[in-house]
Amino acid sequence: MEQDEIRRKVDSVNFWYHTIEVGENIVTPGKKKCDDFDLLELPDLRGKTVLDVGCWDGFYSFECEKRGAQRVLATDHHAWNAFGKNGFLTAREIINSNVEHKDIDPLDISPDTVGTWDIVLFLGVLYHLRDPLSVLERMARVTKHLLVVESHIINLPMSNNIPLAAFYEHDELNDDPTNWWGPNLKCLTQMVRSAGFPSVEIRQPSKEKKKAKLLGESRRAKLREVRRFLLGRAKDRPSSSRAVVHGWKEKFDR
Repeated sequence: MEQDEIRRKVDSVNFWYHTIEVGENIVTPGKKKCDDFDLLELPDLRGKTVLDVGCWDGFYSFECEKRGAQRVLATDHHAWNAFGKNGFLTAREIINSNVEHKDIDPLDISPDTVGTWDIVLFLGVLYHLRDPLSVLERMARVTKHLLVVESHIINLPMSNNIPLAAFYEHDELNDDPTNWWGPNLKCLTQMVRSAGFPSVEIRQPSKEKKKAKLLGESRRAKLREVRRFLLGRAKDRPSSSRAVVHGWKEKFDR
């Protein structure tokens, strides 16, 4: 596809969420800068099957395909119905991808509706669910080996060893009424384990500069928060960050 045609197709999409490289020096103008794939610390994808739940424009689906996944199914429901599916379909066409796609709510995912997969990506979805534990159990039913969960979490310096979660009744989190839950890291790992994954690992980011983003505030920031707590000046709301956890049913042979 010629560069001018690629640009026209990219410009024809009203809203992009992911930044996806679709041509030489052509990247979709997404709201989310997608430069964190390696921080998921996925195993070798060659020959594996991957289910991407809540894929939106499909960056992670296409990246899995590019890195050798044998088969990839991209699913979404909320984003595609709220913002349209054109971003995903346009990127898929431009890069000539074989990624499959299905509009399905996470509450409807089961072996009967989507089959079973070596690896399931569950990125940026958990905290948007009113009943996240039941959906995690659904993810367990369709996962053969590995579930990768990326989520918003809260940081409570005085209570990090106690499993706790904040509930957002309205739009308290990022002015978004679709955000419902903010587990702390302890709670998140226990939820994944109780849903059907005996081994749960917190993935350390490979780049030092990304540690605060994925696993909480820096040590200095946490100490400041503890000091404020001890002085009676703690924040009204806990601070927040992002976390990645791996839930394993069975490790790969290689």
